[in-house]
Amino acid sequence: MMGQGKLTHRLSTQDAAFLYNDTEEAPMNIGSVAVFEGEISYERLVENLGQKMHLCPRYRQRVVPAPLNLHHPTWEFDREFDIHDHITLVRLDPPGSDGQLRELAGRVFEGRLSRDKPLWE
Repeated sequence: MMGQGKLTHRLSTQDAAFLYNDTEEAPMNIGSVAVFEGEISYERLVENLGQKMHLCPRYRQRVVPAPLNLHHPTWEFDREFDIHDHITLVRLDPPGSDGQLRELAGRVFEGRLSRDKPLWE
């Protein structure tokens, strides 16, 4: 589909269903936790991910509602995309237990994602 002079892609019916069913009471987020040995600095992580963003263009796109909601929304590039809006540094209190990690993950995943930017954190 063409829109505003650029190629856009409409959400699939399945993706749109997730979006339509997403509420404050029941966010439709999907999340995961990966634990690695060693440490990487926030700056290096942001730099490494930033260098790979071109491999997954969807990470730089936001959901834009169709006019009058007559069709599923479209994915459109966020002209104000800033990777720093999506990567947050959090630390567990030392020594850091599995329970602390589960509690932190629960807090991070519990809220709805902002529709004003690409849908990932």
